[in-house]
Amino acid sequence: MRSLLLGLAIVFVSAAVTAGKELPLKAGDRVRIKAPGLEGIFVVENLEPGVLWMRDPGGIMPQRVRVEDISSLAIGVANTPGRGASQGAVFGAGAGFIIGMIVGLVAGDDESGSELSMDKGQAAMVLGGVLCAGGAFIGAIIGAIKPGERWESVPLDAQLDASAARNGTLKVGIAFSLRWP
Repeated sequence: MRSLLLGLAIVFVSAAVTAGKELPLKAGDRVRIKAPGLEGIFVVENLEPGVLWMRDPGGIMPQRVRVEDISSLAIGVANTPGRGASQGAVFGAGAGFIIGMIVGLVAGDDESGSELSMDKGQAAMVLGGVLCAGGAFIGAIIGAIKPGERWESVPLDAQLDASAARNGTLKVGIAFSLRWP
């Protein structure tokens, strides 16, 4: 019972601490927004209390959106080369393995009778492994060169302020453990 009360207290305290924090936005940030009559990716032009000014990436005229009208808001954050390399390696390894398995199964049985002859299953596994490693290597290189962008959600109960600092948020976590007598 004490653990439950302590957990609830931590949740309510963390909610009170994070309520009213500032949006981590600044002019020039790319945002993905959903509001009545407005949905898409925009560039932040200006921040005012309760108002967000933004424009289409190719547009000229800024649009005004009240913060209370926004139903969803995410900020675009560039991936680091390391993160891009790891994502590229995972994608390349998966694609290489699948392509290698298919090619190995389509190639058929080797009936030459030599010591290195393989049936369909063995050829699929060997080609899958080789192309998996090659795909991971190529994917890591491509991912490091062009890491891409990810979207981080922005809490909508935050106050909009032009002096907000990126990544200046307080994070509170709760850990639970089960103990047997």
